[in-house]
Amino acid sequence: MREIKFRAWERNQKRMIQFGLFESDYGYLGNYSGLDEPVMADNLEVMQCTGLKDKNGKEIYEGDILENISVVCFQRGRFQPIYDGGDAEEMEDEFYRFSSKSEVIGNIYENPELLK
Repeated sequence: MREIKFRAWERNQKRMIQFGLFESDYGYLGNYSGLDEPVMADNLEVMQCTGLKDKNGKEIYEGDILENISVVCFQRGRFQPIYDGGDAEEMEDEFYRFSSKSEVIGNIYENPELLK
């Protein structure tokens, strides 16, 4: 069984934060990953880890940009790439087969210029 991990883009501070299970009884994320203050859940874009790693052993999360594959998202009950052009079903198969041979080159929040 794989560990379920999350990270989140904190919009106000423009930073990525790592955390385990999402706890939000009062609408904020508690003190995770060395945060000095609570973070309001409204200010977060939460992304789940796919459970896969790239060729360098880096974990692949939703919102990551992989070379030759595009952006990783969660749709139709599974993680898959968003791909402009080509056969979408073929790209889904390619993502699972070749994610360990690809490289995370950034993510949609910290590196939006990679999407151009």
